[in-house]
Amino acid sequence: MRARGYGKIINLSSTFSRSIIKGRAVYGGIKAGISHLTEALALEWAADGIRVNALAPTAVATPSRAELLSGASLERIVARIPLGRVAVPDDLVGATIFLASPASDFVTGHTLFVDGGWVAGS
Repeated sequence: MRARGYGKIINLSSTFSRSIIKGRAVYGGIKAGISHLTEALALEWAADGIRVNALAPTAVATPSRAELLSGASLERIVARIPLGRVAVPDDLVGATIFLASPASDFVTGHTLFVDGGWVAGS
């Protein structure tokens, strides 16, 4: 990327980088670190034409999260999301394409929350 003078890095953060629920302190701290690293590297590498951003989804309904996102647990999570549902993988596609495409050439150091309003409502 440096040799080409252009590049895009998309880190994976989380809504827990800005808000937390009981029992997720370590995970939230790690994700906050990723968002902070995103900002720091954006500043360090901007002169090289490298943009560094992060995508921060809320809970995403995937097979690996099926048990977590069920019953009362799902109800508690959805109650915190203003749009009234958890994300599905397709919800992340547009944001990822934006961050990877020339449309975001003037965006760097940003954590993009794809969270149905979770952080705004926290």
